[in-house]
Amino acid sequence: MTFGEAQFSGAAGAASEVVHHERSERLEDDCEKLMLLAETMFVTFNPDKKTVDTHIEECFKEHRVASKDVQNFLSQIFYGSVRFKKFVNVLVSSLYHTQSGNVLRNDRNMYHIYAYLALLRLTDLGFNHFRRLVLVKDAQKMLVFLKYVFNPENVENLCKDEWMKLYDVGFVGDVLRDLKYFQEPADDLIELLEERVFMSAQKKEEEAAAWSLGGEKKTTVPVPFKLTKTKPKVAPYEEPTYEPIKAKPAPKFLAGKTSTDIAIERAKEENKRKMKEKYESAKAFVPRVATRPSNFDKVCREVKEREESLLNFKGVKPRPVPRVPDVQVQLNVATVLRENALHQKRIEEEKRKAESYEQELRDASEFEEWQARMKRLDEENRRKEIERRRKEMGKIAKAAMDAQKLRIEANRTEAHGLKNLLRSLGDQHKQDIEAIEAMNKNSRAKVIQDRAKVSAIRTKLREEKHTNAYSIKSEQALNLDKIAENSKAELLQKRKIIEKVKAPSSVPKEVKTFDPTKTAELGLLDEMPLTELHERLRLERDAAQEAEMNRRAKIRLMKMQRSEKLSALLAENTQFRKIASIQGAARRTLKVEKERVQVTKEREKMEKSMVKTYSRLKEKQDLRNEAVAALKKEEQEILAMQQSQAADKGAVEEKKFRELTMGAEREIMLKQVEKKKEALIYEATKVKENRIKMAHVQREKHRKKEALEAYDAYVASLAELRTAEELKTAKMKRMKASTIRNHERQLRSQLSSRSTLFSRERQTE
Repeated sequence: MTFGEAQFSGAAGAASEVVHHERSERLEDDCEKLMLLAETMFVTFNPDKKTVDTHIEECFKEHRVASKDVQNFLSQIFYGSVRFKKFVNVLVSSLYHTQSGNVLRNDRNMYHIYAYLALLRLTDLGFNHFRRLVLVKDAQKMLVFLKYVFNPENVENLCKDEWMKLYDVGFVGDVLRDLKYFQEPADDLIELLEERVFMSAQKKEEEAAAWSLGGEKKTTVPVPFKLTKTKPKVAPYEEPTYEPIKAKPAPKFLAGKTSTDIAIERAKEENKRKMKEKYESAKAFVPRVATRPSNFDKVCREVKEREESLLNFKGVKPRPVPRVPDVQVQLNVATVLRENALHQKRIEEEKRKAESYEQELRDASEFEEWQARMKRLDEENRRKEIERRRKEMGKIAKAAMDAQKLRIEANRTEAHGLKNLLRSLGDQHKQDIEAIEAMNKNSRAKVIQDRAKVSAIRTKLREEKHTNAYSIKSEQALNLDKIAENSKAELLQKRKIIEKVKAPSSVPKEVKTFDPTKTAELGLLDEMPLTELHERLRLERDAAQEAEMNRRAKIRLMKMQRSEKLSALLAENTQFRKIASIQGAARRTLKVEKERVQVTKEREKMEKSMVKTYSRLKEKQDLRNEAVAALKKEEQEILAMQQSQAADKGAVEEKKFRELTMGAEREIMLKQVEKKKEALIYEATKVKENRIKMAHVQREKHRKKEALEAYDAYVASLAELRTAEELKTAKMKRMKASTIRNHERQLRSQLSSRSTLFSRERQTE
């Protein structure tokens, strides 16, 4: 049974026993509830908690789906929707992106189910069944969906590239080909939905207009028919016809509880009663540990006292650090030699400096100053070079960005060329397949023509084989006698050879006696008897022992000389250490003395500066006191003047004018403070704005870099696809060539066999 048959066998007349609210309702005939149930299964699935099979079983039990056909239909939709979730989400996401004003977010799961059926199962389902499923939904929603799905430009431009990231090219090509195959019936369905949508809208407008006109009747206006040209219809798919399944009638349910439910309730009540009787006389379990004597309180009290004693800690006065004894450091040979070499190196350096000073009569300090100055100049030149390189790197980065833009344009043109090439290769591949099919038809016709002559050729070959076998058997019978005679002659010859080999072993052998005092008399130059050999070996061993004793004595002497030399070097090193310690102590004392003198000089300098500062402050204080006294005197004079002028008529106006000027000054000062605050706030906001702009620029650069990397990866994948297609086409061409060559070879062999047969037939005739 195919997918479409399993889905809509109930739609053809099969009954089911699915019960939602009315128990006798047939779910197969209600496509709307069927799709709602499929959508509910997809929405409520949580892969972190349940498996796919468990979720399907629980949904069937919850909604009481008993029909095998409906279960098969729903399970296949759910399996496919979960398996191809990423594939379908590409189409649904692009639909919501392009048609955001025409679709609702709540309908995403519905569009997911219908997209899976339209993309992957439309061939198995059949467009008539798909049409029924579409028409049960809202016409406006389905119109937007079908217009988007069956528009080749949308699928090619917005979905194809993302699909090729998930699946291979062949699978995506099959999906697009199926959509193009059902384009014409889909257009008819879209026209029907448009008619429903626009007719309902027109009806609403007419009702509104009639209501606004107060229910006035309009006269019928004749309008000519909008007849369209008929499109060539695709040959309908011949679906196999099946006999309708006769469903059993629904069982009659009785009102109230059944006998089984009553028996289960009685058993539950009996079990409750037995458990209650069992545990009525139960007593609380008391462990024996609770009745035994315990010292728990005593232990707790001891622990508490110990903790309190730790809190009342009294420190112990520490002892002074013991004096470290002067222990002689044990030095090995390498340490002694290394220290002596260091001392010798320093002595040689001082000697060289003294000799150079005696010969050249000058010091190297001037050269060292010049060398330090030259190093500073080199460092400055190096910094300048680094700055120059940094500027050059900035220019190079700009040039690289320009080159990147050019490369992107070149990649786009190359990708366009690759697409055209792939399209041309696909056309050529179709032409090659058609040519191969035509050639196969011709070869098949030739084979059918030649098949009639095969039986005559087989009988002739069988007769030739019989004649050849008879001749070979007769020759083998003649050669058997010759083979037996040859085997007898070979056996006689082997026996004679064995007797010749065994003959010398029967002759007696001569035995020689060994004498250690005589030589073997073999005519060698260094020939000697065994006793002489033993004696010479003994002398050689004695000489080797004596040489070993001499070598050991020589080694002992060398070790003694070396130890004496090391002791002398050690004494010399200790002398050098003493001199170095004396010189170090002198340097330290000199350094301390210099620091003390420096501190005294700084203290004297500070005291002098403090005296000068105190005298300067004293002078400033005197001047300030004088200025304060002068101000007081002036204030007194002003006060006296004011008192004298208070009696005048214009004193009031003068005071008012002074207050106004002082208020204006205060207002100006306040404005100045506010302006300063605003300027500070403006500067702070400007700095913050610049920082945000720089961060935005950095993010844009990073986003642009990521986009370029993604585009490069995409172009690389296209190049890989191109190489794969080229390899595939080359392989196909090689396979075509090999098949053509094999076919030609077979034809040649057939022609040659035919020519030989014809020649033999002519000879026989």
